[in-house]
Amino acid sequence: MVAPLAPRRGDCRGEGPLGPDREPPGRSDPRHYTWGAWSSEVQVTLAAHASDSLSQAPDLTTRATPRSLPRRIAPRGHAEAPAVLVPPGRGRVLVFAFGLRDSGIPGGWAAAAKRPGVARLADLSSAAVRRVADLVARTKGPRDLALASIHWGGNWGYRIPEEHHRFARTLIDEAGVDLVHGHSSHHPKGLEVWRGQLILYGCGDFLNDYEGIGGYEAYRGDLILMYLPTLDPGSGRLLALNIHPMQLRRLRLNRATPADARWLGQVLTRESAVLGTQIQLGAGGQLRWAG
Repeated sequence: MVAPLAPRRGDCRGEGPLGPDREPPGRSDPRHYTWGAWSSEVQVTLAAHASDSLSQAPDLTTRATPRSLPRRIAPRGHAEAPAVLVPPGRGRVLVFAFGLRDSGIPGGWAAAAKRPGVARLADLSSAAVRRVADLVARTKGPRDLALASIHWGGNWGYRIPEEHHRFARTLIDEAGVDLVHGHSSHHPKGLEVWRGQLILYGCGDFLNDYEGIGGYEAYRGDLILMYLPTLDPGSGRLLALNIHPMQLRRLRLNRATPADARWLGQVLTRESAVLGTQIQLGAGGQLRWAG
């Protein structure tokens, strides 16, 4: 979960109802969306694995999702438009969602003028940076925060490709992005605070329907991190970051046991230290950014 400014607003990441053998977005059973009373609003962006049945979907908005879960998905033809959150008494939070080929998103899933789909970046070149910068510049105003939510990389492993490092840092340096929210790995990767701004290279899943799939137990994909950053609305600088270890069990999130919280904290501390970022484990298993 990414909750800029206020923990009650968040981004829910996962690959639950989407995929080639599942119903397209907007037609999934509303019972799939009972994602917890602690989050009063969940932001859903269509950046990750959407099925190629999107081309047959007559409506990408929603169908009868509960009032407790406002669901905003870019309509056809507007995949690059940001989702907009308006925290009370503050500027807006603009969420720009993109997907990359290296996460398994084929070219045929890219949105086109007359075809719905995802905002797919063909590569991480300087042209891609300019594309993101132009989108941000057209929309972002004073005291707005711009988040780039990027589905990239493989599903397992802690290594972060150098091109991901370079692209994320350049988005902050040159494209007006205040926070990079990376996802695709089914477990958390190291995080970085680059020039005072947060880069989450791989958040891990928050909810998915992959329970029981074997072969990667060493990564503990059932252990989840809920990220609660506080950002300065004027500069986008990270002021504080609290991280809550959770465990996914039967499509429900539970607090991680102290032992599991320690294990996950040690992993995040180890992987983030490589990026020059310090994470501390506090009372009750809560993690926090320490500089």
